[in-house]
Amino acid sequence: MRILAILAGAYLVVVAAVYVFQRRLQYFPAPEAPPLPAGAEDVRLDAADATPLKGWYWSGPVVVLILHGNAGHRGHRLHIAEGLRAKGYGVFSLDYRGYGGSGGAPTEAGLLLDAEAAVRWLRARGVTKLVYYGESLGCGVDEPLLTCRDLCEA
Repeated sequence: MRILAILAGAYLVVVAAVYVFQRRLQYFPAPEAPPLPAGAEDVRLDAADATPLKGWYWSGPVVVLILHGNAGHRGHRLHIAEGLRAKGYGVFSLDYRGYGGSGGAPTEAGLLLDAEAAVRWLRARGVTKLVYYGESLGCGVDEPLLTCRDLCEA
């Protein structure tokens, strides 16, 4: 009976630890801001909940919105932006809340607000041809954008 009580207690401790640290176990942001690459515009914008966000923008006739994966920040995906730029595309590379110098802490709802803010920023700049590029976690973020009628063209 004593062993069963010890195992049950250990199980409860593990469950409590997972609950308390769930955000740290779910998201792996690199919070430091990466250096601005050549030719990029340093973008600062706010999500709908006033969370300050950072990104890089290169203009072009068709703009690819890069929504990166879980770990790191936009600087770790610079090779993707450079490859797209070499093919003539414009690029907007966004760092979600908590990533790459953006404020706040990541949550599922917050990441969606961040992507919507990027689309609004691009639309306000006159971008009409927009491609969503989601990588890993970014695939979950770009899917709602593809069906959001108030942000996307049919």
